[in-house]
Amino acid sequence: MSTFDIHYRLVDAVRRSLARENLEGFRVFRLECGNAPLDTGWMADFLDRHPSQAVPLLLSDAVAPEFDSVCPDRENEAVRLRRVRRSGLRVVGDACLAVITDPFNDIVLIAGERRPGAFAELLARYAAYAAERAREHDGIIVVGGAPIPRDPAASWDSLFLDPVVLDDLRLQVEGFFAARAEYRRMGVPHRRGLLLTGPPGNGKTTLLRVLAAQRREAFILLTASEAVELPLVEHAFSQAVAFAPAILALEDVDTLFEGKVPLSHFLNRLDGLAGLEGVLVVATTNHPEKLDAALTDRPSRFDRVYVVGHPSDPVRRSYLRACFKEAFDERFVEWTEGLSIAQTKETWISACLEAIHAGRPALEADAVRRAAARLRDQRNSVRADWLGPRVVGFQRLRASAD
Repeated sequence: MSTFDIHYRLVDAVRRSLARENLEGFRVFRLECGNAPLDTGWMADFLDRHPSQAVPLLLSDAVAPEFDSVCPDRENEAVRLRRVRRSGLRVVGDACLAVITDPFNDIVLIAGERRPGAFAELLARYAAYAAERAREHDGIIVVGGAPIPRDPAASWDSLFLDPVVLDDLRLQVEGFFAARAEYRRMGVPHRRGLLLTGPPGNGKTTLLRVLAAQRREAFILLTASEAVELPLVEHAFSQAVAFAPAILALEDVDTLFEGKVPLSHFLNRLDGLAGLEGVLVVATTNHPEKLDAALTDRPSRFDRVYVVGHPSDPVRRSYLRACFKEAFDERFVEWTEGLSIAQTKETWISACLEAIHAGRPALEADAVRRAAARLRDQRNSVRADWLGPRVVGFQRLRASAD
């Protein structure tokens, strides 16, 4: 049975469930993910605050208990029940909404209305509720995942970046939200796009954590991968617009276009007719060379591109002092030259572990030199161009047997 067939049956099941309760006249349809920034948990809370009628979902001869989700079998009409927090079919006035788990474990939203515009009115009321809740939300809103708590210890002072980059980045972020009225007065669209590039391990993700901790606006995070499909990206943008002023963080944005997300659609979402008023888009990539020039060379998509590279001597010195404290040695700065922040941190951890395993009360300076050399050797080994045929795995066993 195709996905289309399953969804058609789910729409029909909702229609029959309404009729069973003598709720006639509903036009029922499937709601696309991108149609509304709808979080099912928040929608359930919203409906709890409004007079609504719970309607048992009916599929074949099976009736799901109140607020359960029906999961139909792929091949026939047999029913499995899957518990989903306060999901099910609810009727609010002339609108209704059903939350159903399909056989592929995806959440399907079936909506209905018996008066034109009734469901749009329900969504508008929900959007106002969700926007207020998002601004008060203590966590990072993860698209397609569970919320992440904001880190109260993350501050601008905890970042070890080039001071010029850090100061300008902070100015861009804080100025964007502080000058909203001035944007409007001067007729400038109140949206900005920032792209953080550079090799891994130098603080791009940490910077996102700091933004989430330091700003109280809604923070929406989408971690990109080849598996991410267009409806989820659309959902992320819709949430950001609905909850504006907001920050939309796109982690590893280059991997989006290796999968099922067309670049043209993404570009249109950034600066097309459907505006991002009040939204600050912050994207990260370890591979800027994979991004199309339409993203990197065109302001109004990513207006500023920041290179978060390996730390300079002064930045590395500050970081090493913070790690080693009174055990800091100036030679550490020279020994860790060319290492990323993450690799520099590993020299400290390795030196500490070496002292622990040897039963010494304090670390030895030479342990830092050895750790740094080991990290360089590891990096060179990974990057080595291994030439010639190599016998590996089961081929090696077979070669030995021959």
